[in-house]
Amino acid sequence: MPLVESLIGPLASLIDKLIPDKEARARAKLELLALEGTQELRVIETRLSAILAEAQSHDPYRTEYRGGDERLSRRPARTALRALRHRLSRLHRRAPVGKGQGRGSLTPRFPKERRCDRNRRMTATVFILNGPNLNLLGTREPEIYGSDTLEDIRTMAQARAAELGLAVDFRQTNHEGVLVDWLHEAHAAGAKAVLLNAAAYTHTSVALLDAIKAISVPVIEVHLSDPSTREAFRHHSYVEPGAVDVVKGLGAKGYLVALDKAAAL
Repeated sequence: MPLVESLIGPLASLIDKLIPDKEARARAKLELLALEGTQELRVIETRLSAILAEAQSHDPYRTEYRGGDERLSRRPARTALRALRHRLSRLHRRAPVGKGQGRGSLTPRFPKERRCDRNRRMTATVFILNGPNLNLLGTREPEIYGSDTLEDIRTMAQARAAELGLAVDFRQTNHEGVLVDWLHEAHAAGAKAVLLNAAAYTHTSVALLDAIKAISVPVIEVHLSDPSTREAFRHHSYVEPGAVDVVKGLGAKGYLVALDKAAAL
């Protein structure tokens, strides 16, 4: 079995044991799965180092927040972390030496990957941006917006994204300028798409329209309700002229439909 594939099982187990935060754990596992079949040594080293660093940042041996019994039960994870770090440092020595390279060379030559293969293994990120008052979902006018909380929607979106081979960056703010900044950030990060539920700013914000037009990332407008069936002041959207698609009136499931559309872009 190739060395990378032999590391995936122990690393997945290590991620489950050392990273308590669900979102961070999902990110680490997506990075891990992206390594399957990779033969470029530099890529292997970089990604494994990042995963190990993430695991170390959630060190379960700090006595100030871990009890003695739990500490003892997790000792195998600590041993695994040391072993994996050691195996990573030996990748160079275990890799085959390419033509024209001396014994013990630190730059082994692997067959070149096709660019399409590398791109397929990269995990694309979709930013899901939520505007004002959506933090109150679940209690805010449930007859209009439904009973799902924003955290429920986040969980559903993360599960669907994993099925689609995507990562999601899910955020909410009550401030217009923050939404503008996040659109710029999605562009700078090279996001695959943005799902934008601008809420009330949909009907008032020229700044959001300008930000959408200023970036190259495709934006899909999302609404839980159908604004066109509500008050007259909600009938006009400043977001729609800059968006590539609109999903509305489907409740929380609209986010999943929008993710499917983003995956197809």
